[in-house]
Amino acid sequence: MELEWKTVRLEDVDFQDTAFAIPGFKDDAALFRSLNTLGLIHPLVVWERESGRFVLVDGFRRMEWLRRSGVEETRFLVYPPQTPEARILKGRLEDKIFRGNLNLAEKVQIAARYAPLASGQELRRRIFPALGLSSKDDAVSRWIQVGRWPAHHRELLAREVVSERAAYLLASWNDRDRDAALALLDALRCSASIQMEILERIREVAVRDGCPLHELFRREELAAVTDSPELNRREKTARVRDLVARWRYPRLHRKTQALRERIEEARLPETTVLAPPPHLEGDRWELRLSFRNPEDLEAQIAWAKDFCRSPRMQAIWDEFEETSTHGVVRK
Repeated sequence: MELEWKTVRLEDVDFQDTAFAIPGFKDDAALFRSLNTLGLIHPLVVWERESGRFVLVDGFRRMEWLRRSGVEETRFLVYPPQTPEARILKGRLEDKIFRGNLNLAEKVQIAARYAPLASGQELRRRIFPALGLSSKDDAVSRWIQVGRWPAHHRELLAREVVSERAAYLLASWNDRDRDAALALLDALRCSASIQMEILERIREVAVRDGCPLHELFRREELAAVTDSPELNRREKTARVRDLVARWRYPRLHRKTQALRERIEEARLPETTVLAPPPHLEGDRWELRLSFRNPEDLEAQIAWAKDFCRSPRMQAIWDEFEETSTHGVVRK
């Protein structure tokens, strides 16, 4: 069943039938500029039905350009009516895979569409490696789940709002939980590592407290941060991380806050920063001094020697020791 050339009127193409569409959610502007300059370079592909109507197989964005340009008919490569739909779909998917330059949304859609057409072994050994997706353990089923997300969720993958690691984690979440999580990530636009930190901590809080995930994501104190018109994304991300850490480790937050208050009460010079161990773990403190010249440094070192023997430093140290002697503070 060879493809054949035919001149087809655009009004005979069923634009409502998107059985072969694999949306990439890409900006059409650059493609349309190229088409305006050079016209069509590669032919569009359609499948002729017994009714005489045609279903678009490949070239959805270029077809939109033809319609906007007022073109009434053009030459297509046509699959004859007797061609099995599964064969057409498989060819379409193979072409997309090996044409390359796919975003994550396209990759997972191809994975989901290919799943009924191939054995599990072929998916693991050939298709997923070609897509650059992990095929270990339960990864195949997870990516297939992601490929079946609703379009507005897949669009976030295409726009790189959601990282590959976060998408993999969210694969098995139910619609309400995933929708709430993606809304938060869309508001923050943070790095992959921070996305994972936030999602994993919120999941841990939900398990600990027996609380539905979507309820945690929609708490008023979280919404107050993400909806704030006064904060930029970097500031929102910092506050969300702090808030989620407070939920996850309430004792640690209280101890950290108490120690911070003791340091503030000590009224250190503006040229001095005293930092306790990160997360109050270990015994590595830092004292940072800013100076303009050697004499200034000498004076600040003298101040530091006096400060370390002062009641102010002792109060800070007593607070830290109390934290340390009461066991693990993260619980």
